[in-house]
Amino acid sequence: MRDDETRLVADQEASYAGQGVDLSSDIVDKTTAQTQLVMEQEIAVVRNNARTRAWGLEVQAQQDITAGQVARRRGNSAAIQSILGGATNIAVAKAGYDAGTLA
Repeated sequence: MRDDETRLVADQEASYAGQGVDLSSDIVDKTTAQTQLVMEQEIAVVRNNARTRAWGLEVQAQQDITAGQVARRRGNSAAIQSILGGATNIAVAKAGYDAGTLA
């Protein structure tokens, strides 16, 4: 954006010179100063937008990490429950079978 600022100021000065305006006049200085002020404000807006976007991406990344951790814990819990459920079913079936043979 700094290059744009320099280019714009140079274009303005060239335009004034082409119209025969003295480049050391107040109007040229005021126009140049106003252009530079506006460009500085635009640069500040772009920087602020970039910071805001970066912060949003960091927040989203942390949310994704947390969601992944929760999913892993849920998966581990489901696996443990499945193993325990299977072991319980085997134990119940065996107990029923043993009880049936004893009867």
